[in-house]
Amino acid sequence: MLPGSSPKPLLTQDSASASVLYTKEPVTLKCKITEDSEGWTYLWYKDGDPNTPVDQASDSTYTMPSAQPSDSGEYKCQVKRESFTSELSDSRVLTIKGK
Repeated sequence: MLPGSSPKPLLTQDSASASVLYTKEPVTLKCKITEDSEGWTYLWYKDGDPNTPVDQASDSTYTMPSAQPSDSGEYKCQVKRESFTSELSDSRVLTIKGK
């Protein structure tokens, strides 16, 4: 990483390649960072609110074991360690439909 630059995490979806899923299907999002993976805190955001993460964890995955229509939205991730915070990832839009 260049001095003064900020890595941008890559947001991927484990459960399916489609962004349209159905109620009660599991969904796992992964936030990948190219830097050393030790010591990062992963922040998960939904629907563009960068001030209020929906989850904060030391694990790089965000899992919805039984997705509901209310889980539909635009997700982004960000990583931080000590005083450093990355850029936000590109978004991943999920649509959860009833069966």
